[in-house]
Order: sequence, then C-alpha cells, then structure tokens
Amino acid sequence: MMGNLKAEERDFLKRLILSGAKLDFGKDKTKNKFQGMILDEKYFRRMDKFGGKPELWNEWFFNFSTAIGQVGDKALWDAIEQVVKKDFNNLDVVSMESLVGKDYYDKYSGELFSVLVGLTEGEANSVVRGVCTLTGERCGFTAIKALGERFNPKTPARFLMQLMDILKPGVVKDARGLAKLVEDWEGKISKWEREWEELLSEKVKVALFLTMIPQDFQDVIFQNATSPDFKYKEIRDKVMCVASHRVQMVTPQPMDIGRVGLEEGA
Repeated sequence: MMGNLKAEERDFLKRLILSGAKLDFGKDKTKNKFQGMILDEKYFRRMDKFGGKPELWNEWFFNFSTAIGQVGDKALWDAIEQVVKKDFNNLDVVSMESLVGKDYYDKYSGELFSVLVGLTEGEANSVVRGVCTLTGERCGFTAIKALGERFNPKTPARFLMQLMDILKPGVVKDARGLAKLVEDWEGKISKWEREWEELLSEKVKVALFLTMIPQDFQDVIFQNATSPDFKYKEIRDKVMCVASHRVQMVTPQPMDIGRVGLEEGA
C-alpha cells in the first residue's frame, strides 16, 4: 500500500513540474521579509556607531540627521526634530504618537528603532533597548528622545556654558584665519539658537564680531557706520571682502617660467 502511494506521489510531482507550475515551499516569504523597508540600511552604512560619549553626540546626531535626510521624506526629519526639542513629562507611546501623528508613528516607529539599535553600542545601545522596558514597544521616536536626554541633556548649566562660548569667540591676528574662526562661531550660534529656541540680536552679533577682528578692520567698520540699523551679514561680508583682498596681496604668485624664457629669447 505504501509503495503504491509513493509511486503515485512521484507521478503527481512529475506531472506538476512538466506542467510548468511553480512550487512554493515557503522560501519566498522568508526572502521577502524585509522588502519594502523605507529606512534602508544603505542610508546609514557610512555612519559610525555611537557608544555613549557625550562629547561625540553632536557629531553623531548631525550625521544621523543627514542620513535621515537622504530618505527623501522631510516630514520625517521634522517629526524627529519636534521629538528632540519637546519636553515630555513621561516618555510614553501615547504622547509620542500624539506629537508625530499616528500615520507617521505607524509608518516609521518600528524601523527607526531597528536603525538605532544598529547604530549604537555600549551604554547608548542599552538606552535604546531600555525603551522596550519603558514603553512596552519598540518605538524609534522614543529611543532618539531617550538618547538625547541621556547624552545631550538640557540643563541651565549647559545653556550658560554654550552661551559663554559664543560670547567669547576669540581674536584673529591674521586675515588668513578669519574665515575659519567666523565659520566656527556662526555654527555655534546656529546650534545654540536652534536647540534653545533663543535668538541673538543683530547688534549683539555685530558687537561680538568686532571683538574678533584686528583694530584696523574695526576702523573700517566704524568709519562706514552711517546708520544704527546695521545688519550683521552686511558687516561680516564687508570685512571678509577686505580680508580676502589682503590675503591675496601677501600671497606669493607663481611665476610664468615659460613666459620669462620667451621674453629673454626676444
């Protein structure tokens, strides 16, 4: 009886194969399990893992936000930025879903959590995994907020330290170093204003900028200051133009050796 059944089974399979039918043994479901993911690994493969050193947070978070930007959904980054800035009494799923919207929460929360697990290690990874215990869900929005609160906390002391760093920008002694100093200083201002939702007035920026430049540069500004409603960008651009001109004047220019030979031959 068994022998007859096996022969019948073999005949059935042979006829099925010859008919061109495709057999599904469950492999396709496994193979396609991760197809359709929005936050593809390719966007984050160049990033280093964050291990929990506070001094590396800003650099890591900048790289993370840049990678998120490549996804092509600006609203996703806007949602993450809201989460980072928002003060929560409790980190819970209901509050997070209410802030970013149910559609975006459902669309990105789980994938964002998986990305953060892969981009962290050590203490930082423990913070991410701890979100599961805290909320009962693998919520990526809650995880990025937890990381920010742990390694980039908003405290009065930190606010004042960042502001003091802006108020003491340093002094440039050579026109060649002005562009780098100004670029770094403006970056600090931008970060401080964005993080703390504060603004430095135009006049304060100008006053601080003048403390950075040599006396002869200051004299140029004072001599041309005809209106009290001056703008920082206008003052900065004028000084940078003068500085660039002076750098060109003191920079040795390469000689046209071929031209010299032609003139001597003539």
